[in-house]
Amino acid sequence: MTFGGFVYIFLYASTLRNRSRRHPRSASTRIGFYRTHLLRRSYREGGTLKNETLGNLSHLPEPLIEIIRRSLQGETFVPLAQAFEITRSRPHGHVQAVATAMQRLGLTSLIATKPCREREQVLAMIASRIVAPHTKLATTRWCTPRRCR
Repeated sequence: MTFGGFVYIFLYASTLRNRSRRHPRSASTRIGFYRTHLLRRSYREGGTLKNETLGNLSHLPEPLIEIIRRSLQGETFVPLAQAFEITRSRPHGHVQAVATAMQRLGLTSLIATKPCREREQVLAMIASRIVAPHTKLATTRWCTPRRCR
């Protein structure tokens, strides 16, 4: 499109719905619909609007076609690594291993027969002494009510 010496070309992804017809020499009478996704550009030439097909996107999966369509509309995408910033990472595998070992050994029933808050605190203190050995005082200071529920 030309406005004041500038040429404007619009890119877009269009979806065409075509009706499949029976071929004259074919025995099948299947009538259905199929979609064709095309990458096109439109421009004006001599006062008439013209379309040029740049590519057929029909072989691509639907989510990828939708991403192409959104990108052509001006939406920007960033890689996942740039979208989020990792501020800290807490390891948990070793704690899970200790908890599983204590459960398999039957340590919970050895400490108390009924579930109670005190039993959970004792188990947490035992696990913390195994994972990060500190003194009893340091362990109790670490185990604040917010951390050890």
